[in-house]
Amino acid sequence: MGFAEVLEEFVAGIGWTDKVEQDGDISRIAVKLSIGGSSYRLMIEGYDSRQWVVLHLYPVYSVNAGKSVDACMFFNYVNNTFSYPGSVSVDDEGVICYRQIIDVEGLNADASLINNMLNAAADLFERNGEMIETIAQGDDRYEDVRKQLEQAMR
Repeated sequence: MGFAEVLEEFVAGIGWTDKVEQDGDISRIAVKLSIGGSSYRLMIEGYDSRQWVVLHLYPVYSVNAGKSVDACMFFNYVNNTFSYPGSVSVDDEGVICYRQIIDVEGLNADASLINNMLNAAADLFERNGEMIETIAQGDDRYEDVRKQLEQAMR
């Protein structure tokens, strides 16, 4: 089964009506969804030639100018402290993205794989989205938000 079929199975299973796009050997679904009351953009791609499944989850806000260092430090903390199979990062334009890539060569990729990927991404933002937004958009610094998070984990 190619990735177009896997993505179509995933879309049907979750109850969405969005169409899977095909561009050469890349199959793609892009949707908006709500996680914990906030809006996100989700893109899932399947690369037939490489046998990769890639999930990108973007919050609709970005990192304000002057906050990139705090955001990077917090993302490094989250990526190193918690057990997420992907990682959250920020690019030079301030775009925040959780990304996970799975090499499925020799495996039987199916919709449950994509469900697991999406659940991990959603969990990261459900647990940390408020703090990510606080650092990205507000005046709070990395050190203060990290202390708050560590206090809450005790």
